[in-house]
This record gives sequence, structure tokens and C-alpha cells, in this order.
Amino acid sequence: MKHRITKQQWLELIAEQQQCELSAAEFCRRKNISVKNFYNNAGKSRQSEQTPTAFVQAQVANSVPAAGEITLHHGATQLNFSPSVSPQWLASLLQALP
Repeated sequence: MKHRITKQQWLELIAEQQQCELSAAEFCRRKNISVKNFYNNAGKSRQSEQTPTAFVQAQVANSVPAAGEITLHHGATQLNFSPSVSPQWLASLLQALP
């Protein structure tokens, strides 16, 4: 029967591999663990480190855009921009929206 490695054990193994001078493949071979599972768990570990742990509350303004202001509606969100905003920057923003 195979031994199941816990999340905590994976975190310890990942940290140990990062501290040693062995490649991940060699480390896994010596520890008799799957390289695929090692990389999978290392990726999950990095994602959880990058996931914010707290939300920042946004303030909603109930204001009418000023004359000449550019208003962008995206879903339920409304963004107001000064007319002096760079067209290239605005185009980049629009391309980045899902």
C-alpha cells in the first residue's frame, strides 16, 4: 500500500528541495516520490502563497461624471477617466479586460 503524503509533508519536502543543491528530479528520485506529484504540489504551494488572504473594501462613489470625462462600463463596474488619459493606455486596459 502506498503512503499518502500530507499537505504539510509536501510543504516540508518542497522547502527541503529548495534548500539542497539537487534538481527536483534528482531530489524526487532519492526520496522515492513522483516528480509529477512534486511539481503539482509545488505549483499549488506557489498559488496559495500568491493568493491574497484579505479583501480590501472598495468605496463606491455615487457621482455623475464630469463634462468631457470618459466613462467605461464593464459588467456592473463603471470607471471614469480624465479626458487627458493616454489612448494607448486605455487601449491596453480594454485589451486586458476579460
